[in-house]
Amino acid sequence: AAGRGLVAAHVRAHERPRRVVQGPVLPVRTMDAPLRGLMGPLAAWSAWRTIGNLSVARMYVEEAGMFDEAVREGGWELVELYDRLRAMGLLSVREPRALGYRYLQPVAAAQLDCLREQARARGRGGIVYYRKRSSWQARGRLGLVAPVLWLDRLLFPVEWPDRPGFRRLIAWAEAQRVQLLLRPVLGLVVHHAYVQGLREGLRHVGPVRPKAR
Repeated sequence: AAGRGLVAAHVRAHERPRRVVQGPVLPVRTMDAPLRGLMGPLAAWSAWRTIGNLSVARMYVEEAGMFDEAVREGGWELVELYDRLRAMGLLSVREPRALGYRYLQPVAAAQLDCLREQARARGRGGIVYYRKRSSWQARGRLGLVAPVLWLDRLLFPVEWPDRPGFRRLIAWAEAQRVQLLLRPVLGLVVHHAYVQGLREGLRHVGPVRPKAR
């Protein structure tokens, strides 16, 4: 959702040409009073990791070739377009006054399978994106680095999220309203599904090496 003054802030930032303007996207628990519903102390840091609150003159998007349909799976098309715009020499500008909000629904165990499949799709799509923009920056953006992959194998030596005991545990945590337990555990499981998607994508397309800059 757009915060008050978002459009005006983007317009002001384009007073100089050849710019891609990015505003923050804050994760919030409520839209009634978004700034009072921030998702913890890391909300401000994570606000800039989401490439979604962007603006750029249409002529530059047309010059770049518009969106690439090949990277639609997992929602990487905007990120890939952003990379092409930057490669054209456009300046990336952060505009903190162009506030956007992303509502995070309370975690529910019933959503887990759907969230895992979405995360796997994002991982698979990330590899398609990486084939086009194979750089160390893209690799870091994907989390396609050895420590992340090693840690995932360490935490998931077997597929315990599929075990009946785990399902009973999250059902109990939800019934007891133990969100402090439920949210981080489900978040970890969903991230594992994302890493699975990365691995599936690599198996499908083969290894990809970052291009030297």
